[in-house]
Amino acid sequence: MATIVLPKSTAELLQLGQKIIHKHKDLSEQRVELSNLIGFHVENLEQKLAEAKPKFEDMCRLKELYEQLNTQIKMACGTHGSDRKISPGTIKFFIAQIRDILKGIHKEDLKQLSDWGFEVIERE
Repeated sequence: MATIVLPKSTAELLQLGQKIIHKHKDLSEQRVELSNLIGFHVENLEQKLAEAKPKFEDMCRLKELYEQLNTQIKMACGTHGSDRKISPGTIKFFIAQIRDILKGIHKEDLKQLSDWGFEVIERE
């Protein structure tokens, strides 16, 4: 006995829906009885696909845009690579430079860097 598996991913489900509609349209004139049996469901499927497909395509475009923007943000921040390496010209670089200057100014009381927003961890 065979098992008929339904796709789990949205993209595959949308593709299968399109294939079913195309197959139904191809056969509807030849096999009227089959068309009558599943026609109602195919019409509903077609309507739902018409609603879902443009939204899915928009989501894919937005996901790609999100990934591009996320990469650009990480590049600007300097968080795209190793945490140990500080790339020149990044936000992390400039903050580290400011931290180092403030450490030199307030070397006797590093707690003052917390006034600037830095987390200061006291070691004993």
